[in-house]
Amino acid sequence: MKFSKWALILIMVGITGNLFAAGGGQKADQSAADGFKFGFMANFNQPEPPKDSTRMIQYWKNELKADVDFTWVPTSAYTDKLAAQLAAADLPHVIVARSPKDGLIVQSVRDGLFWPLDKYLNNPAYPGLDRLGDIRLNNLKIDGKIYALPKERDIVRSCMYFRQDWMDKLGLKTPTTIDEIYAVIKAFTERDPDGNGKNDTTGISMKGRNLNIYTTNVSIYYGGQAEWYLADDGTIHNEVDNPSYEKALNWYRDVFAKGYIISNLVENNDEYVPFQQGRAGFVFTDAFTDIIDARTKLNSVFPNATVGFAHKITAPNGVVGMKAYIGYTGALMFPRTSIKTEAELDRIIKFFDLLGTDKNILVMRRGFEGETYSIQNGKLSFTADQTKRFREVDFPDADQITPYYVTKPIPELTSDPLQQAINDAVDGYDGKLYPNYSNIYISETAVKLGSGLSDILTDARMKYVLGQIDLAGWRAAVTQWKAAGGDKVAAELTAAYKADPNK
Repeated sequence: MKFSKWALILIMVGITGNLFAAGGGQKADQSAADGFKFGFMANFNQPEPPKDSTRMIQYWKNELKADVDFTWVPTSAYTDKLAAQLAAADLPHVIVARSPKDGLIVQSVRDGLFWPLDKYLNNPAYPGLDRLGDIRLNNLKIDGKIYALPKERDIVRSCMYFRQDWMDKLGLKTPTTIDEIYAVIKAFTERDPDGNGKNDTTGISMKGRNLNIYTTNVSIYYGGQAEWYLADDGTIHNEVDNPSYEKALNWYRDVFAKGYIISNLVENNDEYVPFQQGRAGFVFTDAFTDIIDARTKLNSVFPNATVGFAHKITAPNGVVGMKAYIGYTGALMFPRTSIKTEAELDRIIKFFDLLGTDKNILVMRRGFEGETYSIQNGKLSFTADQTKRFREVDFPDADQITPYYVTKPIPELTSDPLQQAINDAVDGYDGKLYPNYSNIYISETAVKLGSGLSDILTDARMKYVLGQIDLAGWRAAVTQWKAAGGDKVAAELTAAYKADPNK
């Protein structure tokens, strides 16, 4: 009988009960009558790793009764460090996996190195974990099971921003349909929005390499779904199979031909520059944070310019929708080499469930009332100095070690009206979110072929939009892509979906 490397290691650990070196596979020990100790390896982004004396770590120790032995690794070195620790099976009880579905992690899961967590999820005994949401958790599945707790980030991200001062000057309203978006970019190109009497403005600024991303968005605005979607017959398809996708391509082809998008689309690597310079007035984005950054850059050149945004676009079928972002940047995983029994795992998972109470989420997100935030009329507010103290002094890199960083137990206020509007848009979004099934399930063909497969569509997409090939040429590229592996990817994703007992 043949055993994988991880299986042999796990057998040896189980027989001998050996403990690994400090910071590695030590047993989760009782550190006090009502507390316990465990090891945790995480990355840090601040100039220095968090000290044990920080309010954050002291809160875990004194209030939550968890004495955590942290191993902090610079983010730039973390991937290599984790690979070395995995190779040596020298792991603490909790690790951050910055890419929890990359090849090394997936193989380690399949070799039995990490504990599955499904029994804790959608379980009323663990109400904190329930706050992580099905979309994030589903996107962490490996072979139908969940082995990680996401370090959550916003799922609602697709939007567009534009020169609000140009909108006001031209009498335009915030767009709510793809036709209204078209009217805005047409007006920005043809109606002299900056009032200088010159034909020197256009509608959309975009990085050429992002055309694939924002073709998906426009396809959704025509009634489509995410890149890999579940059809009514229970099979998974790529977006190129949806009629809305060709509509989106035709939209971009028309927009480019009429000059409503920057002419150097292929070469452009920074959508901010044409926007900042006043040459373009409209940008698609998959990050609401880009809006504030864009305004800052714009105001450095045009101090009186204003920025607006839109995110709820109604398709012809009447549905308001957007693609669901993957919902995490890394995840927490629990190695069997250190956590040897389910009882130990129960204890550690219960701790992370405890972090999911309103009180603990608020502490890990904003610190302490009166110090790094205040509450007025039932809403939380904070100054720039308070935020700086929280992020750099009291709770540095808190977002690296808690699953619940974007959950808001109390509505938050900001003095910036644009930022407040963005916060309200994200928190209050009530439209449809379309999952990308290639985030949920793994296709070995897609992993093996990588960009060599997707480049077929990437190349043809750009050529079609630029008018270098016709519709027949695009469809021929789709046929080529399917024969090269696209059909096999779809079949593998469908098989994984149908085999998933928790789909």
